[in-house]
Amino acid sequence: MGKETIGQILRFWMGITVLVLAFAIIYFSNALLKVNKNLPSIVDQVTLINKNIDTITKKSIPNILKTIPEITAQIDNVQSKIPLIINETQNIRETTVPQILKEVENVNKQIPSILMRIDSINSKVPSITTSISEVIITANQALSRVDSINKQIPEIMATIKITNDSISNYMVQAKVLVEEANEIANSAGRDATKGFLTGIISTPFDITKGIGGFIFGRNSNVNDEDIKVLDTEIKSFLNKNSNEIETLWQNSNTKTSGKITVLKTFTKKGKTIKKMKVTIKQSNNDDKERSDNVYFFRKEDGKWSFWK
Repeated sequence: MGKETIGQILRFWMGITVLVLAFAIIYFSNALLKVNKNLPSIVDQVTLINKNIDTITKKSIPNILKTIPEITAQIDNVQSKIPLIINETQNIRETTVPQILKEVENVNKQIPSILMRIDSINSKVPSITTSISEVIITANQALSRVDSINKQIPEIMATIKITNDSISNYMVQAKVLVEEANEIANSAGRDATKGFLTGIISTPFDITKGIGGFIFGRNSNVNDEDIKVLDTEIKSFLNKNSNEIETLWQNSNTKTSGKITVLKTFTKKGKTIKKMKVTIKQSNNDDKERSDNVYFFRKEDGKWSFWK
């Protein structure tokens, strides 16, 4: 290659270099122009930053400087406690942690025995369950017995009431018998003055009449208890000395009932006598109500007694 060719190549590249340099100068000039255009705003920003820096420097920094001693004191306080913390930590590591580990080890040693006890309890659970079932069955049986007893209580109470009523009637009847016996004894004494044999023979008949030998009582199936209750009711009705001429009566045991009516009152041989009509109706008998007339006289003590 000759010198001329090399020279041409060099000139070519030199021209290209000049063009690139010119392009770079133009780009740089444009950049400078843009910078020149933004320079005022940049200066404003810098000014504002300077003002902010001055404000921070004048206001915040003094406050910061004031808090620095307090912060320093707190840091010193914390630093002074660091040895204590280290000692506590060391005590925990050397004393507490070994104790905890020892306790854990003891617990671990006890776990097998605890498990054995649990197994033993579990083995006893079926027998305990069986016992509980037996107790429940026994309790249910006891409750059933209590229920049966409770069901019987009303019947027992009714029986007691009937018994009490019977006792009351028997007591009244006993009182009547005592009074009649006294009256009959007096009559027997009087009859004895007329003749010993006549008095002795008449006494049983007087006793029969005094107890309540009513016509329908002797000739019917009316029981002695009803007759005695009726006799007592008539005497009680008359001994009240009221102006009533009629009353109702009932035997609470047999449920036999009826009516007592005063038909007439008159005097004979110095004695006051009442003619009475008595009716009787038995609860266990479908027959109609029956009635009969009886006579009662007032004794010297003012009480009434059966005559005929």
